[in-house]
Amino acid sequence: MPSRRFIAAAIAVFTFQCSFAYADENAQPMTLECTKCTRLTGNYDFTFLNPTFNTTIDPYANLQCMDYFQCVDTIPSFYTYGQDTPTGCCEPCAPNQACFNGTIGSFIQYATINMCPDGHICRPEPEICPAGTICKHNIQLDCAEIRRRAIEVFKLGDIHAGMYCPEGSKDIGPCPAGSYCPDPATIIKCPAGYFCPMKSAEPLMKCDGCSAGTPRIMRTDWLIFIIAPVAAAFVGAMIYYKRKNRNTIKLEDAERL
Repeated sequence: MPSRRFIAAAIAVFTFQCSFAYADENAQPMTLECTKCTRLTGNYDFTFLNPTFNTTIDPYANLQCMDYFQCVDTIPSFYTYGQDTPTGCCEPCAPNQACFNGTIGSFIQYATINMCPDGHICRPEPEICPAGTICKHNIQLDCAEIRRRAIEVFKLGDIHAGMYCPEGSKDIGPCPAGSYCPDPATIIKCPAGYFCPMKSAEPLMKCDGCSAGTPRIMRTDWLIFIIAPVAAAFVGAMIYYKRKNRNTIKLEDAERL
C-alpha cells in the first residue's frame, strides 16, 4: 500500500500546476513544474522574510502546502538581493523535518530549518515523546528494546538496567537517586529503610535511618575517628593543667612555711 508521503507527493504533482523560470549556472533558462504556494503566511522558524510583503495583493495568499511539504522560494536569495520571493513551490520535507500544513521553507536553508525538535516525534506536527521511548531526528526508539538488544544482540550484559526514559526524552539516562526504575518507563520512590543510588533497578541497599525517597545518605562513622582523638586530647589537657595547678599551690604553701 502506498505510503502517506507517496500519496501526498502524487497529489502535489497533479494539483495547482504552474511553472517558473530562472537561469542555471550556464545562464540558460530553466522551466520546472511545481505546486504554487505563498511564502507570506504560514509556519516557519526563521525571521529573514521580507516584512514589506503585502499579503492583501498577493494572488497566492491562501495557497499553503499540505502536510509533509514546505513552501520553498523558487529563486535563490542571492538573485534577489538577499530577499526571499513571495511565492514558491511545495517541496517534500526531509524525514527529520516537521512540516505540517502551511510550513514555509527556504531555497538556501532547505534542509537545515523546520527541524523536528529533539524529544518529539513529528507526524507531521510535533508530539512529545512518550515515556519509555527516546526521540531524536524524528526517529523514535523503544528504551526496553535498546536494553534487550544490549543483552541479546551485542552480548554486553544488562548494562541498561536502572535506566529511565521520561516523557520528552532525547537520550536514555539513569534512574535518579532516591528512586528505582524496574523498566525504562517506570519510576518508583525508594521505600523507607532503603537507599537507592542513581541507576537503581530495585531497592537493594538497606539504610535504617533513610526515609522514603532519600536522595543521599550521610556517613557519620568517619566522625568518630576525628571527634574521639580531639576529645581525648582535650580531656588529657584538662587533667594535666589541673595537676600542674595543684603542684604549684603545694609548692607555694611549702615556701611560706
